[in-house]
Amino acid sequence: MNVLYLMSEWPLPATAGARVHDKLMLRCLTTQYSADVVYWDLRPGPEHVDRARSVNILPFHQMNRGERALSLGRLVLTKTPYPTAQFLSEAARARLTRIVAETKPDVVVLSCVELGVTLPLLRKLTHAKLVVDVHDLQAERYRSILHTLPRSDVLGRLKHLLAMRSCAIIEHDLYRNADLAWVLKDEDAHELRSYASVPKVDVVPNVVDPDAVPASLAFDGRASEGSPTSVYLGNYSGAPNEQCALRLLELFRQAKIQETGLHLKLLGIHPTAAMKRQASTMNNVTILGEVERLADHLRPVDAIFVAPLVSGGGVKRKVIEGMMHGCPMLTTPIGAEGLELTTGEHAIVTGADEMEAPLLRLVASRSERVRLARAGYEHVAQRFGYQRLVKSVAASFDGLSN
Repeated sequence: MNVLYLMSEWPLPATAGARVHDKLMLRCLTTQYSADVVYWDLRPGPEHVDRARSVNILPFHQMNRGERALSLGRLVLTKTPYPTAQFLSEAARARLTRIVAETKPDVVVLSCVELGVTLPLLRKLTHAKLVVDVHDLQAERYRSILHTLPRSDVLGRLKHLLAMRSCAIIEHDLYRNADLAWVLKDEDAHELRSYASVPKVDVVPNVVDPDAVPASLAFDGRASEGSPTSVYLGNYSGAPNEQCALRLLELFRQAKIQETGLHLKLLGIHPTAAMKRQASTMNNVTILGEVERLADHLRPVDAIFVAPLVSGGGVKRKVIEGMMHGCPMLTTPIGAEGLELTTGEHAIVTGADEMEAPLLRLVASRSERVRLARAGYEHVAQRFGYQRLVKSVAASFDGLSN
């Protein structure tokens, strides 16, 4: 089977979950199939791209991916992150036309909804099956954020309501030209079927990055160097991760938490001004930003991963990564979505405002941390290993051909 994979930008930060998903999808497609790759950037090629049959680059400026207020002929009252077909330049259209003619794909996979800009043209150019790897449903993501905003925040609620509605319109129109959409969990598949016209929806989940986790973990050895720490990981340019970080900062202001000497590390790209402002007055918090190696900070057993998420979509890669590094996990029902976790067995799942007491218990009891860390690691390794991605993609392609 010949696969043409259209990707988004590179390089991919190790702390950006969607981009890690793209990296693993690239590995899967280039090792399991005869794959050609197109990506939108002028920088050096990504990992695993040397396994592709051919690599083609379309520069960013040819796509004009800036935010637009007019989409697919409908007036949208708020800016959205989605570009539209009318903004694909003639140069990019001609280049993509040549690539499709040369590669003769059986299947074309788009790495994200933003590349839906190419779907109308691809439908005209090829009889190949067209697949969109959706990641999170943006309309649902805005809906979840909307529910967390106080009623007094009238402008914020209006902004997210309009964004939710406009994204639903755009997603519906984009999927008219697709044969298949991939989502991260069953709930998203059901939601997408309810408002979009895509003929088929399959679940292709987030999985563990085998390059980013330790080959083996020892849960019964002596304590690692130093006291327990607490960690969180995210791309803070998104509202769910910023909200989560601000909740953590508030939690670490509590007197009982401060008395333990527990230190909080915030890892990941784009920490916000509000985060930095609050952390600047606290001596038990460090904002590290992007780090080269997650394993240096996600210490087995003695780094407690705390994720008081109250909004966001999809399956949270940060939670998978934390558990796969052997971190005891403390999160919310939102953070645990799609992971089949049993609270008290694989992780502690509780309300975002109820984190203090279980965190204090974990700090005080290393044996409890060991128990949770081991059970969480085994659960994620069994259910979300890289081979699950390979098998999910193969099953989905088989369904297309049948």
